[in-house]
Amino acid sequence: MSRSVLGRDPFTRAPATPAAADKSPPAKTPARKARKRRAARPAVAPEKSPPAPAPEFAAEPLVEKELPPRPVDRRELVDETEELSSDTVGMPLAPETIIGRLAAWSLSCRGLEVDEFGFDPVSWEKAKPLLRWLADRYWRIQVRGLDHLPADGPFLVVANHGGVLPWDALMLKLAVERARGEDIPVRFLMEDFVFHFPFLGPLLTRLGGARAHPDNARRLLHRGAPLLVFPEGDKGLGKLYRNRHQLQRFGRGGFLKLAIREGVPLLPAALVGPDEIHPVVARLRWLARPLGLPYLPVTFTFPVLGPLGLLPLPARWRIAFGEPLRWERQAIDPDDSVRVASEAERVRERVQQMVNDLLDERSRAAT
Repeated sequence: MSRSVLGRDPFTRAPATPAAADKSPPAKTPARKARKRRAARPAVAPEKSPPAPAPEFAAEPLVEKELPPRPVDRRELVDETEELSSDTVGMPLAPETIIGRLAAWSLSCRGLEVDEFGFDPVSWEKAKPLLRWLADRYWRIQVRGLDHLPADGPFLVVANHGGVLPWDALMLKLAVERARGEDIPVRFLMEDFVFHFPFLGPLLTRLGGARAHPDNARRLLHRGAPLLVFPEGDKGLGKLYRNRHQLQRFGRGGFLKLAIREGVPLLPAALVGPDEIHPVVARLRWLARPLGLPYLPVTFTFPVLGPLGLLPLPARWRIAFGEPLRWERQAIDPDDSVRVASEAERVRERVQQMVNDLLDERSRAAT
């Protein structure tokens, strides 16, 4: 074999040695080439089979019906609260637990239905134990003249007003219902500033109060409810301690017009004691005006002690009911403002005389 002049021909293959023969790749067979060609091809997704036809009974989609919300039973909330309290005896209460208990207690003190004026019999029943304790043990109220109350039918009670908060309305309501029965609840009228006062107005409304308006009074009398009226209004609640037991002017005689037009008896009533549970020594009108109040009372305990200063003092009360008064519509015209004002002044003098009599009785009892 001859050599090239330029050296080894690069295109000639060197003879295979035994070691090189062992390291050489295997020969490419047709089967191997076919496998490589298949591996180099891009993957093709398998064809999707057409969806199976829906069954005939499922032709219409199923629609879930929304059930009406289940009404919440307040008794269940109270039961859950009692179970929680029994499980956590002796353990510190978390704030959310206290709030939950207060909410459950508040719900248990309210009824599911109220009348058109907002009176809630459940709230009144829940409040009566406290009011009875105040009347019998704290203020030791003495009541006389209950035999003058009519046995049935509506009537009007006209009384003097006293104290910063309308405790006298609740005590009069309790006394009349005790003597007359509780089939028809006694109602009382409230001044506008009390009716719109936060928390206090809604609370008194649930306990039997209604906004002082002739239409409201007429509708309550038509329902057969005895009605308590305080013609002094906010002037009676804001009397200074030095002017206690002195009745203020009885407005324009609206209560007398109501009694004449509706033909109901009018009972004068006198109270001694409400003026002494919150002794007002001053009235701040400039500070109360932004709050929408006629005045801001200053007592021996309020506002020095803050909210605790609104707690009433344990003064003894006396309540007296006078003989019922009647006016015939033929004898007096309710539209005659002069005659009505004159008769209203006579009623005020009658109530003032009854107050003076109660003061004399208390003085004789103390000596």
